[in-house]
Amino acid sequence: MKRAWQNFINFHLPVLIFITLVFFLSEKINIGNGFGMDGQTYGAIATDFLKKFSTINIRYIQRCLPSGIIYIILTILGIPKNNPNIINSFIILNIISIGIVIYLWIKIAEFLNMSYKSKWFGIISLIGNYAILKWSSYYPVLTDIPSYALGMSMVYFYLTNRPYLQLIIAAIGIFTFPLCAYFSLLLILYPRHIQIKYQKRVHRNFANQVFVGGVAVSLVLINYLIYNKIWSFSTFTSILISLTYIYLSYYYLSWSVGSIVALKYIFRIHQKLSVSVLAILTISLIIFLQNKFAISPVIGVTTLQGLLQNLSRYSITHPGVFITSHLIFFGPVLFYTIFLWKIVGLHINKNFGFGAILFIGLGILLSLDSESRHLFFIFPFIVTVTVKELDSQPHLYPSFYLFLFTSFWLSKLWLSIGNIVASKKDVYPDLLFYMHLGPWMLTPFYYMHLGVCILIGYLFYSQMQQSLKVSHEIKS
Repeated sequence: MKRAWQNFINFHLPVLIFITLVFFLSEKINIGNGFGMDGQTYGAIATDFLKKFSTINIRYIQRCLPSGIIYIILTILGIPKNNPNIINSFIILNIISIGIVIYLWIKIAEFLNMSYKSKWFGIISLIGNYAILKWSSYYPVLTDIPSYALGMSMVYFYLTNRPYLQLIIAAIGIFTFPLCAYFSLLLILYPRHIQIKYQKRVHRNFANQVFVGGVAVSLVLINYLIYNKIWSFSTFTSILISLTYIYLSYYYLSWSVGSIVALKYIFRIHQKLSVSVLAILTISLIIFLQNKFAISPVIGVTTLQGLLQNLSRYSITHPGVFITSHLIFFGPVLFYTIFLWKIVGLHINKNFGFGAILFIGLGILLSLDSESRHLFFIFPFIVTVTVKELDSQPHLYPSFYLFLFTSFWLSKLWLSIGNIVASKKDVYPDLLFYMHLGPWMLTPFYYMHLGVCILIGYLFYSQMQQSLKVSHEIKS
């Protein structure tokens, strides 16, 4: 009880006060009477859930739960379902979701025996970014932040081996952000205690490199050939960067198990058969009923065709735009994920198990999508593995004030977007809104963000190398 109270005073209370002030006092999007673009549908569902539910397509049925919760609460409390009340309700729901994220992060950090410094580093990484402080405060009527809380719940229930609670998260995810359900199912079927026996030096052989390279080429190049007809130097460079990114990411991730041949573990039953069957049948049944009763299917990020289109189109608007977009959107912790990826990949199997390898492996593929908000539910796992690695090598931590300042600067909390006029990316002030979203990032802003990322990356990398040098001198 004493520790819980200390955690509340030291972490939860200051974060909740800060987030509440930011979410309620910051500017809000004006399009759709304050609901935004997609938010107009979510707002309409919250206004009259029962009527609207029977007239929406599968895309919005798969994201209707937050709106349904707001509808029920406002109905029970007798609060009028007008636009301001619905917007404020989404803000409160987002604040509660952030509270869940921070609460579970502290639980995870304690479970993994992380230091006090690492706990705060994780908190800053999770909330000190554009994704939370600007995007979600400016555009609250979305399901992004609830999916963020689901993502952190998935990590916690995976680490603590609670498959039935993980199944509940999967069921909730089907009606919040459906990809959560598939990733949650993955963590159920491959629990943390499953670790692959390391195969020494096999990862360096030629066959392993050819296999990983073949996967990279197959997943990326074929999609481009199918969905992109216009070839140019920029497109070619973009494809080359994407291939290199996939190859290096998977290659170093496979170091954790010694060889990519460990993928044979995918076809073995690791979870209790009853739990596995229950999870698969439950999720399959819910998805079947969703599609059966939806008025019309749509191609979106949750369908295979929609995923392939997003991965192919959104990753080549500019060379490496997906990397730049994610760094700008989620903040400086991703710089350390990149710098330490070789070490992180080596330790994932030992620290987090085979399920984490599959989860992060699929997350890497999805990260080709430069619309970074689609990765909200994956980001908590990335923060966890990165901070865990830094916690084990504290000399690699950046300067606290440098990291804090960089987080604040990249969060754009200081930026006033203003009222969007025509919702067009090349018209002021709309361009201030779209300049952080990879698929719609104008060329000048792409180069500006690329330059910022290179500068910040240089500062962090130089500091990390200096820390390594000092550490080696002390040891010698």
